[in-house]
Amino acid sequence: MDEQLNLSFLQTLKTSGKKLEFPILTSNFFRLHMVKNAAPGLNLDPKKSSFKKLSKFLAVKEKEGIIKVKELQKGQLMRFLSFIFFAEGGYRSAYG
Repeated sequence: MDEQLNLSFLQTLKTSGKKLEFPILTSNFFRLHMVKNAAPGLNLDPKKSSFKKLSKFLAVKEKEGIIKVKELQKGQLMRFLSFIFFAEGGYRSAYG
């Protein structure tokens, strides 16, 4: 399931990265984009991966420098994704 999460994430970057409006809720990013880009017939579920939670998976991608995740307000569970764009040869920031 880890590999499927990663493949779906990368496919989402490739197909939807420039079309997404940022910031975007991480839950919406997963539900509306990653699930859509999963392999046909696959139920993409972070709970069945070694990460156990979407937030842990996204934290790994943040450490890799691919995305930036920020909390809306302290104590709330809403997190926003605000850094996903492919540039030639890698990634570039949406902030400039």
